[in-house]
Amino acid sequence: HSKLSADPESRKQVEGSPQSGPQLLSRTTVDPPEDPVLGTSSRVQDPGRGLSSVQEWQSSVDSVISQRGSGSRTKTDDITAEKGFRFLGFEQETEPNACSFSSSVNSVLWKTKNEIRNLTEDTCCSLDSTQQRLLGYQDQASVFLRASKTELLKQMAEFQELLSPLPAFLISNHEQRHRSQLAEDVGVARRRLEELLAASEEEKRSNFHKLRVSLTADELQALNAREELRQQQLHSATWSMHQELQKCVRSRTEEFVTSLASLSENLLLLLDDLLTPAVTHQHTEHKAVTMETGAETGRGRRTWPGISFLFTPTKDSDPSTPVTMTTEDIITTTYSQKHEEVIVNRDAAVKRFEKLFSSETSCSDSENQRHLSEQQRWNTHWQQQIHSLTQIHTM
Repeated sequence: HSKLSADPESRKQVEGSPQSGPQLLSRTTVDPPEDPVLGTSSRVQDPGRGLSSVQEWQSSVDSVISQRGSGSRTKTDDITAEKGFRFLGFEQETEPNACSFSSSVNSVLWKTKNEIRNLTEDTCCSLDSTQQRLLGYQDQASVFLRASKTELLKQMAEFQELLSPLPAFLISNHEQRHRSQLAEDVGVARRRLEELLAASEEEKRSNFHKLRVSLTADELQALNAREELRQQQLHSATWSMHQELQKCVRSRTEEFVTSLASLSENLLLLLDDLLTPAVTHQHTEHKAVTMETGAETGRGRRTWPGISFLFTPTKDSDPSTPVTMTTEDIITTTYSQKHEEVIVNRDAAVKRFEKLFSSETSCSDSENQRHLSEQQRWNTHWQQQIHSLTQIHTM
């Protein structure tokens, strides 16, 4: 009781002592002036100090807003900001009281809201700009696609013009190549026959020069035997070379027919795969380029006849009846005028080669008959000479 009756000065010291007061507002890691909670509390407790701090915060926000050009806001921006201000739950004061803490806070919130709105508008403008660029890229791609289609159609048309004479050219070139090969083979065979005839002619002249009246019967018989042997060998060689020449012509002709049939089939099948441009309208945003085998093209399978080559018999041919060589038919999936042109050119080449075959075989037959006739006349003349000399020896 005696302590309770102490003098007032002692009680004041005890009450004002920092150790005896509550410790709720003290923190170990945060300095009391830097603590936002304590700062807010102190501002509420000290209106002058709180207003000063809020004004500093407002000044910093104003500086940020001024850097972004907030001073150029229009009346519409103010109206929008005012609506945003109402959205936050308070009205924007037209003339805020500088001494009011709530007015300062409201002003800061309003300006912050306005800054957020400006940032949103900038973002939307950036998105709109990006979208416009993407649409521009899409338009450029469409223009490029149309230009590519046009160029493709142009190139395909030029390709068609270049390709039109190609089948006739290939068939003609094929025919000329086989004609040259046939002429070369026939020339080789004929040169061999000429060499054989020349050698036999030399031997014939030698035997003829040895034939004279002074020969004895035995010498005459021996000379006659050598000449008859030469005549037999010449006849056999002439006939053999003729048969070889006939086989060469026939073999080359068969090779031509077979290879021409293969070439024609390849050309017809190539025309099936040949793509000519035609633009078809589709129910899509972009138009597609499709290919077909020409405006006159008919759909459906088509069977084209093979080659029929007639080997006409010659005087010395075996067999003596005509022989027809026929190739297989060709089946295509489409029909066009170009298919017809291939068949027409093929058949024309076959007709020309048939004439060449007939000409070569006829020429070979004629030459063979001429050689055999000459040999026969000489043989007859020789026999007459031998008979005359024999008669002289028997007299």
